[in-house]
Amino acid sequence: MVARRLDEERPFLTALAGRPRFDTDYHSIRRVGRDGRLSYNGVLYQVELTEALTGVDVIESLGGQITIRAKDGRVLTTRSDHSSPKSTTSASESPIRVLGTPSGDEPMDSTGLRLIIGDAPDVQVRDLSRYEEVALAISAG
Repeated sequence: MVARRLDEERPFLTALAGRPRFDTDYHSIRRVGRDGRLSYNGVLYQVELTEALTGVDVIESLGGQITIRAKDGRVLTTRSDHSSPKSTTSASESPIRVLGTPSGDEPMDSTGLRLIIGDAPDVQVRDLSRYEEVALAISAG
């Protein structure tokens, strides 16, 4: 029965070679924040600041490769392994530790969240009561 049906349909079957491949990638539109970051599947991606507050196309292949494209089709960043859900990836593939990343060497704030550490400059840390003193002195005239 199957062999007979195959013989009937064989003239209508064509070779697969040379046929266009179907797009099996997942496409998702994401809005880029003011800081150039966007989130996809729990991973933060950093793109150029020129793309801030725009929509980008996030493309995920069946193999797990992530490609982020601008509206004009330019590839902004790609990443083939997105297994760490609490990291940030930039176009240069250098992850930045993000709030809540338990690597142990980042300082923690009073809420218990870990602070972002990257290429940020060192800043002076001072008690906030100093600002309150200045505000009181200015209001007293």
